[in-house]
Amino acid sequence: MPLVPEGISDQSVLTIEQLREMGAGHLLVLVRQDSETLAFWRAFSSSPEWMSLPSVRSGRMHLVSSHPWREYSPAAMQLMAESAARLLTGQVPGLKNP
Repeated sequence: MPLVPEGISDQSVLTIEQLREMGAGHLLVLVRQDSETLAFWRAFSSSPEWMSLPSVRSGRMHLVSSHPWREYSPAAMQLMAESAARLLTGQVPGLKNP
């Protein structure tokens, strides 16, 4: 499966229906920390449409911070890989996990 589904650019605004059709097992969500965006997120994240997404219902929606996710550097890429592995598997890379 491509990182960005066919017909959706990496700059597109995704609808709830598009998210549902993508069938993502996990959602990584970055919410900008200004008052207007936070107010929108509080309302949106409690909406029936959002709550109906399988990944949200099953607790596989993860809020991520802007650092390192909005930075483009080798160090940030390493942090993103480690963070993604931890979020998606529950395991910490490089450590002996049960």
